[in-house]
Amino acid sequence: MHNKQTLFDVVLITLVGLVVFTFFSGSYQLISPDEGRYIEVAREMITSGNFITPHLDGTVFLDKPILFYWIEAGLIKLFGLNEWSVRLLPAFFACFGCMLTYWAGAELFNRRTGLFAAFIQMSMLLYFILAHYCNMDLMVAVLVSGALYLFLMGVQGDQPGKRRVYLLLSYSFAGFAFLAKGLIGLVFPIMIIGIWIVLQSRWQVVRRMCLVPGLLLFTIIVLPWLLLVERSNSEFFYYFFAVQQFSRYLSTHFNNQMPFYFYVPVILAGAVPWTLFLVQSLVFNVKQVWGNLRSNSSTLFLILWPLLIFLFFSLPKSKIVGYSLPIFPPLALLIARYFDERGQILTKSLSLKICGFIVLVFAVVVSLVLLHISSVSNLTTSARFVYLSAIAAFIISGSVLSVAAAYCSSRFSTFFIMLVITAVLTEMITVASLQSFSWFAKHVVVKQMAHQIKENLEPVDKVVVFDRYFQDLPVYLQHHVYVVADWSARYLQTHDNWRRELAEGVLYKHYRQPWLLNYQQFVELWQQQRGRIFILTSKGNVSELKRLIRPVYLLQSKNGVFLFSNIPVKLT
Repeated sequence: MHNKQTLFDVVLITLVGLVVFTFFSGSYQLISPDEGRYIEVAREMITSGNFITPHLDGTVFLDKPILFYWIEAGLIKLFGLNEWSVRLLPAFFACFGCMLTYWAGAELFNRRTGLFAAFIQMSMLLYFILAHYCNMDLMVAVLVSGALYLFLMGVQGDQPGKRRVYLLLSYSFAGFAFLAKGLIGLVFPIMIIGIWIVLQSRWQVVRRMCLVPGLLLFTIIVLPWLLLVERSNSEFFYYFFAVQQFSRYLSTHFNNQMPFYFYVPVILAGAVPWTLFLVQSLVFNVKQVWGNLRSNSSTLFLILWPLLIFLFFSLPKSKIVGYSLPIFPPLALLIARYFDERGQILTKSLSLKICGFIVLVFAVVVSLVLLHISSVSNLTTSARFVYLSAIAAFIISGSVLSVAAAYCSSRFSTFFIMLVITAVLTEMITVASLQSFSWFAKHVVVKQMAHQIKENLEPVDKVVVFDRYFQDLPVYLQHHVYVVADWSARYLQTHDNWRRELAEGVLYKHYRQPWLLNYQQFVELWQQQRGRIFILTSKGNVSELKRLIRPVYLLQSKNGVFLFSNIPVKLT
C-alpha cells in the first residue's frame, strides 16, 4: 500500500507540475538580458561544436560554469530553438525540486507533510516566476536542495546501505550544483552541515558521511571540465574563481547595490500566498527545536538552511532576487510541518478564519488595482481588459472559496487545496497575459526586426549593434552580430553591464575578438563593405551614429529601437 501511495503521489506531483510550469511558457519572447545571453551561449555551442569554452557572440564568456549550457544545447537540438523549448530546463527543475521536497518531507516526517510541502513550493510566487524564466537560479537552487535533503535523509537513516546511497547522491548533487553556478554548490552544504553538527555536538556524523568516496565522486564530476577549460583558456582559474566567485561576492563594483534587509521583502513577497503562515510556522518549529536539538535535529537543519543562506547573501552589497531561491524549499517544508501538526487545530481556531479574511481583503485590493490598470492605455495593450479581468476573477472567486473553506469546513486540507488552486491558476493566467503588457510588447520589437533581417540576410551582409547590445538579437537572428563600443574605456571594469560582460573577453589578449569593434573599426567596416550593413541602436545613440557614418538610411523605428542600413532596403 505504501508503494502504491508513493507512486500515486509521484504521478500527481509530476503531472500537476508539468501543467503548471510548462503551459504558456512559450507564449512570450525571451526576457533580456539573462534569457537572451545564456541561450545565445548554448546556441553558439551547437554551431561551433565547442562544448568546453562558452562563447557569447563570438567572445569568450567564462562567467558561469558549463552545465546549464550543455542542457540547453541538448534541448535546442531535440526541440529546436524557440521560447518553449529553452524554458523546459527551468520547468523540469521546478517540477523536480517539488518532487525532492515531497521525498524529503515523506522520508523525514510523513507522507502528508511531503504532499503539503510539494504543493506549497509549487505555488510560491517567486518559485513559480523563476520556473518560467530561463537562467541558472532555479537549477542551482534545486541541485543545492537535493544535496542538502539527501545528506539529511542519509545521516538520519538507520539502514547502512540506504544511507550510503543517499550520501553519495548528495555529493553528486553538490558536484552538479558546482557545475551549475560554482562554489556555492560546495560552500552551502559545508556551511549548513558544519554548523548543524557543531550545534548538536554530533561529531560521530562525520564518520558516517562517506567523506572519502563522496569527495572522490564530487571531484570526478567537477574536475574534468575545469581542467579542460583551463587547458584551452590559461586565465580561466584566476578569472573564474578570483574574479567571478570571490571578487563578485566581496566587492561593490557590481550592479544591484542593496541594503542588508533587501531579502526580507523578497522572501515575504516570494512566499505568497503562504506568507500568512510563514511567521507562525517558523515560531512553531523553533519552539519544537529550542532546548531539544537532538530529538528535533531534522527540524533544526531545516531552520539553519534558510537562515544561513539569508545571512550569506545579505552580507554583500550586490544582491539579486533570484539568489534567495534556495531558501524557499526548506521554508515550504517548515510550513508543511506546521500544517501537518496543527492543521486540525487551525480549522477550529480563530487564526485560520483571520487568515482567510486577510486573503479575501488582499484579493479585493489586488483585483481593484488590476481593473484600474486595465483602464490605463499606456500600461497595457488592447487585450489588457480581458486578461486582467480574468486574473481578478480568479483571485476573487478562489479567495471566496478559500474563506468559505476556512469558516465552514472541518478539514484543513479543503482550505489548503482551495488556496493552492487559486494561487496556481492565478499565476498561470498571469503568465498567459504577459504579452498583453506594453513592457513586454516593447521587447517584441527586437524579435520582429531580427526575423525581418534574417529573411533578407545574404552571406555578404553584416548586422551591427551600435553602443547598445540587444542580448536576444543573436538568438532570434541565429547569427553573430558586430558590437560597436569604446572597448578601451576605463569604466568598462567598474560598470556591471553588457559592456563589461563582453569586455571581459578582451582581457584575453591572445584571443581574437572579431565581433567587437571600436568606433574606428566600425567606420572602416562601413567604408569597405560591399554588401548591406544592418544597424540596430537605441534612440539616444542615433545622433552619434549619424556623426560617424553617412549616408545612413532609416528602415524602421519602434519603441525606441532604430534599424538603419547603408542601402535603402524594403524589408519583407
